[in-house]
Amino acid sequence: MKYRILNIKNCVCVLLTSITLAICSVQAKPTLNDYQNVALTIQKYFDGTQFGKKALVKEAFTETLFIQWINAEGEFKSRDASSYIGNITEGKHTPRYGHIVSIDITNNAASAKVEIDWGERTISDYLLLLKIDGKWKITNKIATVEPKQ
Repeated sequence: MKYRILNIKNCVCVLLTSITLAICSVQAKPTLNDYQNVALTIQKYFDGTQFGKKALVKEAFTETLFIQWINAEGEFKSRDASSYIGNITEGKHTPRYGHIVSIDITNNAASAKVEIDWGERTISDYLLLLKIDGKWKITNKIATVEPKQ
């Protein structure tokens, strides 16, 4: 009888542990819709900078976004979202063409690598995004600039 009680207690303990681990390990898996919405946010950034549409860039970025990069001369540079958007000339087309290289999503956080061809240089941006109030926003970005060969 004693053996049977211990066996039942062990089974209950194992069952409860398994349930707890299952609950703790559940993460919201990214959906196709998440990938599409991250891509749409990035496209707003591309279109806003290429076609001089500040409103699109503002929609893609958080107000607290911070940008850091190494320029073609190897110098460290940085600026905030307001300064970056302020440098966009409204309505002016800039011949820069971006494409998404990769997107990685975990729950409500994402990262993306994008490349932008702009004249004689290629810019690689590494973007961090968060899903805030149901919308994906670019929160930070780092970049490097390489001359085309």
